[in-house]
Amino acid sequence: MSRGRFGLLVQALVIILVACVATTAAEPLGCDSRSICDYGVLPGVWKEQGTPQWELVSQCCKLRDLVGEALQAPADWNSTHDGEPAVRILIFGDSVERITLHDLCDQDQWDNWGHDQTLFHSCRRGRVLLSRQSMIGVHPDGPYHLGMTGSPFQRILNGFASHRSFTGHEPDAVMFSSILWDLQRWGHYEPDKIAGKELAPATLAEWSGQFLNVLRFMKENSPAAAVRLFKTTVPPLTKDCASSGDGRFQGACTVAEMGRKGHVLALNAVARGAAEAEGWATIDLSPVIGYLPEREYLRDMHHPSKQISLTALNILLNVVFSRLKANAGQATFVNQDIWGPGSS
Repeated sequence: MSRGRFGLLVQALVIILVACVATTAAEPLGCDSRSICDYGVLPGVWKEQGTPQWELVSQCCKLRDLVGEALQAPADWNSTHDGEPAVRILIFGDSVERITLHDLCDQDQWDNWGHDQTLFHSCRRGRVLLSRQSMIGVHPDGPYHLGMTGSPFQRILNGFASHRSFTGHEPDAVMFSSILWDLQRWGHYEPDKIAGKELAPATLAEWSGQFLNVLRFMKENSPAAAVRLFKTTVPPLTKDCASSGDGRFQGACTVAEMGRKGHVLALNAVARGAAEAEGWATIDLSPVIGYLPEREYLRDMHHPSKQISLTALNILLNVVFSRLKANAGQATFVNQDIWGPGSS
């Protein structure tokens, strides 16, 4: 091949390469407007933009500030500022999820602080109608920590019945998140299961089966839900590190008041695998809190800080809104004061 023809070939290849790069920059590889983004598991970073915000690094999937939009709307139970119908999300969870409702709707009082099997909270801002049914883990028949009553299956039925009674509709989305209660139940009634640094394979297998039964029961009772989600639990606060008499450090901070950190992470991993196998979406908070020390991602011993709480809620809303075709019609609220007498 002559030098002239070789030069022309090189120029042609360069032009093709530049065109490919330009096309890729304009339309990132793998981006498809028809695809569904896995907002809950995609990697992200904290970025300072007035207030810290969790942003995904994906070029294709971007988080909308749906929590911010909701907080700008009035707490109006019967309409939204733009007239669009509410998106109804029913969460089965523990006090972590109850406080999420508190963070969204700025409720300073609660009709009940406990974990009674009929305990149900609901609040609304803008298009977001968030409800929560009290759950105390996945063990089918107890006994439960603190002498609580109501199996997970009874509590699930109570939650759907309360949601139906309050909103007049089935939920558009269902989420489950409750792990710490199972650890506390083991600590009170079966301490050998959490005596070691790691949970035994048999313990994990038994718990996984109970967890799956709960997910499947929720699915059976929510045939109209557009999406079902599982959210991981953030590790609780570890106890102070043991030290010698002269103050020197003696060992790692591995034991927490609500269970060992490794135990929480193990149950999160098992639950995430089981939920994904059942077709549930996941909200994994490990990357979100991985940047932060315990005292920054927690507000007390085990409840996430308001920043983490609202970040998790924003991820949840992005998953739900992206998968939901808004139902026609508007909810009719039977009980305007779900918070109970004396609430603000």
